[in-house]
Amino acid sequence: MKDHINKFDEEMKKHLIHEQKKLLSDLGETLYGIEQQMTFSKDFRDLIKKLDFLKKSPIEVAARLSCLEGVCEIREEEDKEKEKNMSFEEKLHKAKLELMLENWNKR
Repeated sequence: MKDHINKFDEEMKKHLIHEQKKLLSDLGETLYGIEQQMTFSKDFRDLIKKLDFLKKSPIEVAARLSCLEGVCEIREEEDKEKEKNMSFEEKLHKAKLELMLENWNKR
């Protein structure tokens, strides 16, 4: 009976590890896709590249994503300040990029 329980525990651990890696891989692919769409944000691309999802625990990934969210909020404030000083052509280009991102998110 003890062997059966140990075997079940091992199988469950393998399954959970596999599922964890799969979820982290999916998260990495999703964020990579977002990063590709947000070509106007070099800081965002650099942060995503620094996250090596499959080598981190879910807690570390969550902590890094929380930091990333804070950085994005700071960038939004900086972008608002820059937007005040943008030319018409720059504002038009930014609007086109936002529309492309919105269309991508609808998919």
